[in-house]
Amino acid sequence: MSHFTCFTVGDVDEIMAPYNEQDEKYYTPVEYTEEEINDTLAHLGDEQYNETNKMFVKEYPEEEDRTPIKFYAWYEDTIPCYDEDTLKRYIDKKRKCFLVKDGKIVKSYQFFNTNAKYDYYGVIGDDPFCRFGSVGFRMKDGSMVQSGRIGDMDIDGIIAEEVESRRKHYREVVGACGEFSHTPWSKYMERKDKGDISADEARVLYNAQPGVNKFNEWCKREHYWLDADDYLCTEDEYIEFATVPVFCANILGKWIEKGEMGWWGLVIDEKEPKSWKEVIETALRDAQKNHPDAAFHVLDCHI
Repeated sequence: MSHFTCFTVGDVDEIMAPYNEQDEKYYTPVEYTEEEINDTLAHLGDEQYNETNKMFVKEYPEEEDRTPIKFYAWYEDTIPCYDEDTLKRYIDKKRKCFLVKDGKIVKSYQFFNTNAKYDYYGVIGDDPFCRFGSVGFRMKDGSMVQSGRIGDMDIDGIIAEEVESRRKHYREVVGACGEFSHTPWSKYMERKDKGDISADEARVLYNAQPGVNKFNEWCKREHYWLDADDYLCTEDEYIEFATVPVFCANILGKWIEKGEMGWWGLVIDEKEPKSWKEVIETALRDAQKNHPDAAFHVLDCHI
């Protein structure tokens, strides 16, 4: 699970609905081929096909002299089909189904919202379950709010505050851990990709560096979850791309994001800081100019 902040402009329920992982209205069929199915089965391992771990495997009862089918729990509530016409009928009904030939699953269909970004959100300031209860944005009258009129938001003031916040944070980290000069994680990944070391060896070698080890111990004491590589720079470089502190935004239905949020805070295809600064600030300034009366809200999203 991960929590992240999303800045919205427009009717929250309306613009967020198309990105809901659990709203079946937006489900589309996703096909899995025989090769993909077999690959998944192979990764589960033979030891998981036993009585002590039935969650990964189940046998569909023999029916009409057909060979029993072995499949994993992903298919537990999925309908077996023995011809293409039946398969299509269930696909049209958005029912999970798979096609069987010669006693084997040759393809299957699951249904997902392929544009999904979250499974739950709360409006910060309104929902007591929000993780980011203190998040607020500076308005032109000096107040700090979590919802309001976007035309009244002080974007330049917000960025200036973020610059100072990042400056203070950088000085706190460097003051506690010293200047950072370790070898970055990317270099160890290059060695892994060349086959010189394994992924486990890369982790050990990276974290064994004195500077990284000291940083990790400090993070544990302070209950921080930070990345040492973020501080392989000067103070000025660290604050250079400070921007509006949100992970993503939904501007009148258009979703923009720093990267694709996964579980445990892992981000896929994360934008470079310079690129993200340009994207988010352009989007907010355009919304402020073209839709000044539109309402904004800050959300705590979960995936």
